Amino acid sequence: MSGQCSSSGIDVNYAHPEFLATPLVASILVKREAAALYLLSHGADPHLRSEPDGLTPAQAAQQAGLVAVQKRLQDLGAICGTDAHTAAVRALVDTPVRPRTFITAAPCSNHPHPPLR
Repeated sequence: MSGQCSSSGIDVNYAHPEFLATPLVASILVKREAAALYLLSHGADPHLRSEPDGLTPAQAAQQAGLVAVQKRLQDLGAICGTDAHTAAVRALVDTPVRPRTFITAAPCSNHPHPPLR
């Protein structure tokens, strides 16, 4: 498979609609270190998340214990996927959004509004 990528123009970031994981994340999760490093050296996006679980390549590499892949991802500027980072992202996602207040130009009959500027 790996030899066909560069010669046949295969998209190394293609996520099959049945599996929804990128080849990079899939190869990392099955601990195919050589395949993951090959994909990275042939243009695989080190930031592209896996669709079913939102897993980044760096998080997958950390989970699989592939140190060489983690190092290469860090060299490419990928998010480290540490527990501290995951907690920070979850905190941002879980923060409730304040409802917006809209000011209208027409006065409301219930209470007066300040003039618009």
